[in-house]
Amino acid sequence: MKKEVLEKLNLGGKIKELRLQRGMTLKDLAAKTGFSPALLSQVENNLVSPSISTLWNFAEALGVKIGYFFHQEAEERTDYVLTRAGKEALVYRNELPHTLPYRDLAYGYEGRSMSPILLSCDEPCEFSLKELPYEGEEFVHVLEGRIQVEYGGQRFDLGPGDSLYYNAQLPHRIRVGDRARFLAVLYEANRN
Repeated sequence: MKKEVLEKLNLGGKIKELRLQRGMTLKDLAAKTGFSPALLSQVENNLVSPSISTLWNFAEALGVKIGYFFHQEAEERTDYVLTRAGKEALVYRNELPHTLPYRDLAYGYEGRSMSPILLSCDEPCEFSLKELPYEGEEFVHVLEGRIQVEYGGQRFDLGPGDSLYYNAQLPHRIRVGDRARFLAVLYEANRN
């Protein structure tokens, strides 16, 4: 399933196309993102699935919004998107040794500044929604299970129905001890 999703979205092809349009070499993009040229080549050839945070880095380096990578075809621009249950765009997030599936709840909305996603962890895992602190905000709401959020030197244990809204400029990580399903909304200020 993961390979089929990758082929359908063609994330690597979109990254390569943008890089070439901007006259950048793999080394240029590596310098802007902090990733090695070898890893970038694997991503561009759809051999490695980039995480959400990695896609944020690519979006910043290439001057596009993260939603650009999830458009499969040209769509008429609208001021809303309706996502029906079971019709969310399924994307995989690599958090070694885990591969976390998440559902993009605003798939198809062009030019968005918020990214609402539904994450499911079926085993213990630890990750950041975005690799580095950034100018923006995040919101998490637990639907099932328990998560722990480390934020600015504090630790918050959240269970079903609990929410946490925080400034993303401080270091933050999310830990799942067993299993959990939760909603996360990322907002990045000053997106182009």
